[in-house]
Amino acid sequence: MIRRTLLVTSLFCVFGVAAAFEWTNSRYESRTLQFQLGDVCDSGRFPLTPGTCSGTGGNPDWRVDFTTAVQRWNNTTNFFALSTDPAIGASAPGTCNSSDPNSVFFLVDVCGLYAFGGSTLAVAQTWSSGGLSTHSDIVFNTAFTWNVFDDARVNHPGESDFRRVAVHEIGHTMGLDHPYNTAAIMYFATQDVIVPQADDLGALKARYGIMTFVPAGDTSGNSEQELVTVRSADDLSITAEVRDGATGVLLKQIPFLSSAFTPVDIVALPDLDGNGHPELGLLAQRNSDGRTLVEIRNIAGAAAPRIVWFAANATPRQIISVPDADSNGVTEIAVMQVRNSDDRVFVEVKNAFGATAPNTVWFMRFINPFDMAVVNDADSNTVPEIAVLSSRWSDARGLVEIKNASGPTAPNTVWAMAGNDMIAVTTVDDADSNGVPEVAILSQRWPQNGGRIVVEVKNAAGPTMPNTLWYAPEHDPRAVASIADADNNGIPEVAVLSRRQGDGRIVVETKNAAGATMPLSLWYSPGFSPLPTLSIMDDTDSNTVPEAAVMLYRTSDGRIAIQQRNVNPVNAVRNIWVTP
Repeated sequence: MIRRTLLVTSLFCVFGVAAAFEWTNSRYESRTLQFQLGDVCDSGRFPLTPGTCSGTGGNPDWRVDFTTAVQRWNNTTNFFALSTDPAIGASAPGTCNSSDPNSVFFLVDVCGLYAFGGSTLAVAQTWSSGGLSTHSDIVFNTAFTWNVFDDARVNHPGESDFRRVAVHEIGHTMGLDHPYNTAAIMYFATQDVIVPQADDLGALKARYGIMTFVPAGDTSGNSEQELVTVRSADDLSITAEVRDGATGVLLKQIPFLSSAFTPVDIVALPDLDGNGHPELGLLAQRNSDGRTLVEIRNIAGAAAPRIVWFAANATPRQIISVPDADSNGVTEIAVMQVRNSDDRVFVEVKNAFGATAPNTVWFMRFINPFDMAVVNDADSNTVPEIAVLSSRWSDARGLVEIKNASGPTAPNTVWAMAGNDMIAVTTVDDADSNGVPEVAILSQRWPQNGGRIVVEVKNAAGPTMPNTLWYAPEHDPRAVASIADADNNGIPEVAVLSRRQGDGRIVVETKNAAGATMPLSLWYSPGFSPLPTLSIMDDTDSNTVPEAAVMLYRTSDGRIAIQQRNVNPVNAVRNIWVTP
């Protein structure tokens, strides 16, 4: 039941200026998508549909050829499953109505919303809610002459190949955008590539198979944090890889669950079972019935696995660690879910060891959740709070609801700037010295409002005392994190990971959360795409300066590195490479 959606549009042009390698701003959580094909040959309802769909010479059957485009993805990846149905999709010709099945059709414009550009062959439009895709349509431009062929385009002057354009547009619906790699089917311009290439498949794997990384304790005894990555392999098995955060040496690979589960998120946990090793909690969903669970394993020594089950009939979004909300000496895990029946957002808080002692915290109705963070007792009742960033269905206004993780919820709501897309939230340890921690809300102005990246820093309790930090223009935001005073002026900083439009360079821009911003930009290696994770690590190179760690995907060969850079001007860099 999706009440509020945002429209995402992708274009495939004959020529133009290449965009940086980017994912679109939503993805299909189920990793599945079905297209209804009844519209693509329905010349009665779509009168400009070319030909008769007879499948004879000069009259391709667009249904068959779109199905072939679908198979070209399905034959090369396990990370997404596409299918087709011959039934009619749109309730009315060219409405692109998000309540209809996903559809494919020919039109003279984009659903009456706007005209095709002069070089635009087709448009993939995806509706999303809270960063998750809910509906997609692919619209082919009737201004072009369409045919089907697999050989070089030079052999077909004045014609456009329906199949290769369909392969490209399907990639957009799955959440892929244009890379620099000219060999990729997702390259911005038509070429002689007809099937997904290594770069396309690597991007899809990075979108749906590689999750994130977390700093997690010290198991090697060198007083440095380890780096743990969790990802799905090509066979969809789930593995955690533990590497020394200072040297990059592989310490351990830990299998989690099986391909019968879909990983969602991970969290680092302290030594809960008293064996001297920190643990890792993997949030996942069982494929057979959608049941949510967290598997907890030690990252060194015996795995000692245990499973904590969460509410059924709900879709998991995120997991965080909560420092002993119920005062029993045990750290809790908090799992944010969306109830399937009515899209109600709730967070279940359970002890990560021993009796679970469950507590359920319900959040405002009619919202789309984006992110969750822990607030360190803003209301001085000795109980940490959970902060959920969301947007309101009615007007897309962003807000952060802050509620105690145990006992009376004592709710407090912090409103974000209107006219922005919400991205993420983090907490800041009392930047304005009033004894109250802050929440830092990362968002991006809507295009009609300028598209600037902004972080609003507001007190989590009492008067908000807002401070607004503006970040680099013409960048796309990925993640936000707080830093405990890297420049030694007594004020914590807020770091934003973003990608520069035009050349795709990755930067972490840090600014003081209060007072003079004193900005500092950390530029990361070119030729990479950032996964949306930014972690601040505890000085792994022993120079007393924390590092900003970003997970990067190298577009040339699909290699993955966690690149660490010091967060002050001593900009030392180190790459920790993940096993291919």
